[in-house]
Amino acid sequence: MKGDTIPDKDHIARYCGFRNLDEDGQIGASAFMLNVKKNEKELSVDWLEFLNCSNREAEITEMRNVYANRLDVGKKAKIAILNVGNTLQEVQANSQDNRKLNIIHDPLVPEGAQSPHSGIYGLKEDDDMIAELLAQCISESSPARTTI
Repeated sequence: MKGDTIPDKDHIARYCGFRNLDEDGQIGASAFMLNVKKNEKELSVDWLEFLNCSNREAEITEMRNVYANRLDVGKKAKIAILNVGNTLQEVQANSQDNRKLNIIHDPLVPEGAQSPHSGIYGLKEDDDMIAELLAQCISESSPARTTI
């Protein structure tokens, strides 16, 4: 439900375009920076368990469908997967200001109640150190689309 804190045991997905990949195709910290030009206040992510799929492979397939409907998915784009509890703990424990982030369900319109869209709140502009910590919390990644 909108405004719910995502449970620590759950996972979030972040769409990462080719500009967020390093020369080896690995997801870099830039994928976790607020877009100042768009005046972002939170980092857009999606709640995987909200999709109510039977396994991770099914969740990734469903996220690909969600992204295909929402974005122009790039050929090299990837989906980063992070565990909520681990991410919150790592950032708070290893950031200079002991940053306490919040990850909250924030459905998009027109997707409405069926939207897994969520946000990471508590980020600041040019938060390089926090972006690095978030990138280190990636537990797995997958191509954002199946065809190249």
